[in-house]
Amino acid sequence: MEHQLFTPEQLFTQAQGNSTALMLATTVYFQQRGLPLEDLVASLGSQFARDWEPMGAHEFLEAVALNMVTVGATLQTLTGDEFEALAVITDWPPVDALEFFRLNMQDVEVWADIFKPVAASLDLQFERYYDGNTITYRIWR
Repeated sequence: MEHQLFTPEQLFTQAQGNSTALMLATTVYFQQRGLPLEDLVASLGSQFARDWEPMGAHEFLEAVALNMVTVGATLQTLTGDEFEALAVITDWPPVDALEFFRLNMQDVEVWADIFKPVAASLDLQFERYYDGNTITYRIWR
C-alpha cells in the first residue's frame, strides 16, 4: 500500500513540519555544542550549488521562493528581471516551532544564507535582510 491513506495535502503539510523541525533541531544541536551553524549552512549551500543550472536573478529567486515555501514559508512578493530581483518571504519558521525548540529568529536567520553559495556559483550577487520574521532577498548580476 503506497500513500492511499493520506492525501497529498496531508503529506505536504507533514513534510513541511518535518523539514522545519529537522532544521531547528539541528540549530539546537549546534548551539548546545558551541559549533558555528554558519559553517554547516555554507557547506550545505555549496553542496546544493553543484546541481543548479545557469539562470538569471528572477528565475533564481523564484527557485529560492519555491524552496522556502516547501518548508512552510510564505512568498509575499517576487519582482525583477534576469539582472536584478527582489523577493520578500515571511513566516519561517513558525513562531510555535521556535517556541517548541526554545529558539528565536536570531538563532535561525543564518539558514536564509543557504542560497548564498548557490548564487555565487551562478555569478549572482546575494544580499538578504531580516526584519522580524520577514526575509528580503536581493539578487543581481
